[in-house]
Amino acid sequence: MAIIINSLKQKKVVLLIVLIAAMDLAVLLDIPVLRQVLGFVFLTFIPGILLVRLLRLDKLKITERFVLSIGLSLFFSLFFGLLLNSVYFALGYAAPLSTDSLIISYNAIIIILIIIDYKTNEEDLSFSILNFRIDTREKTLLLLPTIFPFLSISGMHIMNVTNDNKILLLLLVLIPVYVIIIANLNKKKPERLYPVILFLVGISVILIFSLRSNHIFGMDVHEEYYLFQLTSLNQQWQIYLNNNLDSCLSISLLPTIYQSFMRINSEYLFKILFSLMFSISPLIIYIISQKYVDKLHAFLASFFFVSLDGFNITPLWARINMAILFFALVIMIMNHSEIDYVHKKVLFIIFSMCIIVSHYSTSFIYIFLSIIIIIETRIIYSALILKQYAEILIRNHRKYGLVDRDKALKFSYHAKAYSRLVSIESVVLIFILVFFWNSQVTGVAFSRGTKFVILALESLSNFFILEARGDIVSAAFGQSERLHSLISTKLIFISSWATIILIFVGILDTSIGFIKRVSAFSEYEEPDLPNEKVGLEYFIFSLACCIMLAVSLILPFVTIGYSMQRQYTMSMVLLSPFLVLGAMTISRIAKLNSYWIVTVVLVIFFLGNNGALYELFGEQGGSITLNSNGLQYDIWYINDGDNRAAKWLAKERDPHQKIYGDFVTDRWLMSQAGIRGCVDTESLFIQNEKDNGYVYMRSYNIIYNKLINSTYHGCHIDNQLFSRYKIYNNGYSQVML
Repeated sequence: MAIIINSLKQKKVVLLIVLIAAMDLAVLLDIPVLRQVLGFVFLTFIPGILLVRLLRLDKLKITERFVLSIGLSLFFSLFFGLLLNSVYFALGYAAPLSTDSLIISYNAIIIILIIIDYKTNEEDLSFSILNFRIDTREKTLLLLPTIFPFLSISGMHIMNVTNDNKILLLLLVLIPVYVIIIANLNKKKPERLYPVILFLVGISVILIFSLRSNHIFGMDVHEEYYLFQLTSLNQQWQIYLNNNLDSCLSISLLPTIYQSFMRINSEYLFKILFSLMFSISPLIIYIISQKYVDKLHAFLASFFFVSLDGFNITPLWARINMAILFFALVIMIMNHSEIDYVHKKVLFIIFSMCIIVSHYSTSFIYIFLSIIIIIETRIIYSALILKQYAEILIRNHRKYGLVDRDKALKFSYHAKAYSRLVSIESVVLIFILVFFWNSQVTGVAFSRGTKFVILALESLSNFFILEARGDIVSAAFGQSERLHSLISTKLIFISSWATIILIFVGILDTSIGFIKRVSAFSEYEEPDLPNEKVGLEYFIFSLACCIMLAVSLILPFVTIGYSMQRQYTMSMVLLSPFLVLGAMTISRIAKLNSYWIVTVVLVIFFLGNNGALYELFGEQGGSITLNSNGLQYDIWYINDGDNRAAKWLAKERDPHQKIYGDFVTDRWLMSQAGIRGCVDTESLFIQNEKDNGYVYMRSYNIIYNKLINSTYHGCHIDNQLFSRYKIYNNGYSQVML
């Protein structure tokens, strides 16, 4: 009996099922390119699109649905993957994350979701992003940003091969120039294109760092990649390292699932996957900012977030930036007026759980912020209630008293609603989940987190020692030798403080406006100025971030254990809109164009944080992405020769023999060859302390005749070391015995 498909809804469902079937065939038959593309699309969008529809959020704007679809797809992979891992392993299946088991399980659950959606949702399955139409003028404006990703990819390939950074410099100059053009167009501004432009700019900037070197580079990322390799090799998630990283599903379970579907070079998957995911974060900032400022100012606030160091170095912060991404989604849904309270609560819990399993320290910071929010909310809400009754008592006429009280209640509604969403119960739930996951399941992160809090409090004795807060804070207060000699460093210093000042002005002006509204309920009217549109809930959360940054300065150990750079990036999810609010405040006072204020500051800030200023001024000390000199390059960059030597050593070595190397050798051998636990990084610096064993000499050691020690300084190699017998030499790296 033939099945007749009449309705558009049925046709779209069939199209979705055909897409899933095509993905299955591409994966099972291992069809190059098609497997990678369809596998990525399937994992990144399909579960999220269905969950958005089941949560009745498909009426939101296209950009909002886009980021929510990706966020919910990541949630689905994290927790459905964890469920499959636990259930299959309990049933005796040793490879729960294998391609076959994941294909079967994903197909089954996706088909179930499609059936539920078809039966319960009367609306057609929407592929709005495919229906996006642009006119000729918009196509012209999109022409330049469309080539940004290609410039990023081709420029970094040339840089890796020839050390020629001209194309990358061209890209880094074109991006701010294009932003200036967009910000100052005399004709109708291309507001519809802002999300597309932000995404193209964001992905182009992140890919520069992601594609540097053909191999993993950085510091912590080596152990993260090693954990992913163990998970992928064994095709199951479990406790492998007995340290904090075991609690981070974002760097173990999640990339393993993507690798099972896509099957590409594992190093490139690990370098690029997190960059692709975090590239939607500027869109989230744009959505958040739109509520308080016009679209162009929201665009500039998002570009500020793209310019941050913490955004650029996403490949080095895989687990951290995944947690920050989910934190941004929490802020977005909590601040969204078109999502009802019940769905806000559901999404709040979903993305809070994602933060917890993505990064342990960020989840602790998240709890800290939530506690501050509850305290602030209670204080402000109590003050509002007292003010309401004071107004009633002061008024002689009952009628006017009631009118004042109604207006006061209207103003204080957000505080009451927000106290229900981020409530004591919510914080207790988050704390229980953090404790359960980090203490009962993974076992180490929670105890280390409590130890971190104790050490932070003990560090109060170093309150007046600026250097105790780490290099970032010291540099921010001018404690840098380079600040007095390099023009580029001075410009970066000035632009960084200019962004902080603009944010401070924005928060201060918002605070003054808030106080005025609280102090005169009887004259309360709908807000006119942008800073007056900032809701109480967002204002409270922003103040909590300011308090967090202040606490980090007060407790010196915090900026070392969880760097100020990480906290700053997390805080800018909320504080980015205040940068443009500050510029708008200054423009009202000084009669200047706020767009010019922001763009001038951001152009210098962007070029400085990406290392382009150093190159343009011909000064030393730029980013590792634009030059092959300096400390970062010496301790981070792995060339193909270093990689081959590490793999040869892993294959040919006697596992009972110790391996000697400089301070970064243990990380390199861990990621490149899977060697862990038998590398001595100290004895080479101590005369007559070396026993028999292998000596791994990477290209830096041979070229400069130096070893990097634990303080990241180069020490000359003892000549006796070269009397050892060379058992491997590829022209770049050597292994001696």
